[in-house]
Amino acid sequence: MDFLQNLHIGGGTAAILLIGLCILCTVGPVLLSGLHFVGAILAGFGHLVTMVLHVVSGGPQTWCGCLVLIGGCGFVALMVWLVGTALSSCGTNPTNFCALLGR
Repeated sequence: MDFLQNLHIGGGTAAILLIGLCILCTVGPVLLSGLHFVGAILAGFGHLVTMVLHVVSGGPQTWCGCLVLIGGCGFVALMVWLVGTALSSCGTNPTNFCALLGR
């Protein structure tokens, strides 16, 4: 512990040390939070890739239901788009579909 008695920090060195510690205490948590969010995003992407690879490597019996589900979701999205397009054009081009829905 004798080296602590001989330690002499000049005015400039103390200021640089103080500024460095302040920067470390303010920037450090921000950087660590940013690393946490980046890690969470990468982990989510990794889980998605793992899920896709698991489905693909399972063979036809395993992922046939998933393929039907994805196709069904695509069909529903297509029908929503078609109905939305048809209803938005009822004012300029009235059809029986518009009359069915009372537009």
